[in-house]
Amino acid sequence: MLSIIQKKHKDRYRTQFCDEEFYKTHQELFKMWKTKFERLSNVEKVQAWVIGLSCLRRPKTWFGGKRQEFFLTDTSLLQHSLSLAELFENTPVLIPPKLNPHINLTDFINEYRINAFPQACSRSLCYIMSGRYPLIISHNTPTPVELLNIQISGKRIITINENFESWPHTLFSERDFLGFVMHDLIHADHFFFEPEHRDGQLGFLKLVGNLLNDENLQMLLKSDAFKNGFEYIISDMNSHPLHLLQTLKALLKQELKDEQLTDIYWQSWVRKTNLQNESETNSLRVINTMSFKHEDALLVELLCIRLGQQNLV
Repeated sequence: MLSIIQKKHKDRYRTQFCDEEFYKTHQELFKMWKTKFERLSNVEKVQAWVIGLSCLRRPKTWFGGKRQEFFLTDTSLLQHSLSLAELFENTPVLIPPKLNPHINLTDFINEYRINAFPQACSRSLCYIMSGRYPLIISHNTPTPVELLNIQISGKRIITINENFESWPHTLFSERDFLGFVMHDLIHADHFFFEPEHRDGQLGFLKLVGNLLNDENLQMLLKSDAFKNGFEYIISDMNSHPLHLLQTLKALLKQELKDEQLTDIYWQSWVRKTNLQNESETNSLRVINTMSFKHEDALLVELLCIRLGQQNLV
């Protein structure tokens, strides 16, 4: 395990958090909520939809108790426009007697837990409100290249499609509506919570960003297999930057099916990084070869962190 970035986050939550029947059953409630949420900001809408749907999944047993530690120490300027009572008015969701029904949603998610709800999601919901996590709220799913450029700028995106009529029969990257938004929140937390983890991945993305106009890459992207693999790599925010580089080279080799040609393409991509440090350049060149040593792995890791901390590659 490398010494600088030791954690590799895994998305342990299933792709479909709510089933088709759940979304069909509550269409009238969703219509009521959408009308109620019209006056909210985009960040408040994300909080309201996620909290509402997560509690609605288990309307009588959703309450997970009080947190031992809060995410935010001062929420006086971060009050959500809706209270818990307003959110759950005329719904089957029960508010336990021990909980103040007039608590606003920001204070609620900051101070209390929802059963079967990842802490990473709760933390993201708090930190997008405070601005610690600079997230873009969009109603459209970005393309992989658009997502790459957003991430290179140091931001993440939360996609929220409020067309609730489509939720029963629409999957978003194989996820239901709530699962998809939660997935974005989890990835945002993994990206922002640990600075070195974020910087390392940013460095990798900047290296890849230099290749987007490469003629060889453009030719390779005409292959569906390579295109799908490449787009997954540039949108995966749970992996170590070295692992992403190794996966990229392995994908290149799998597509070309020629070791010598793979090396020619890879060396041309390394040259496009325009690195001044010869040791870093050599370490990139020998990735996935017998010449690649632990010292090379550490150099590549530190390189990605350094690039991630810079405004420009």
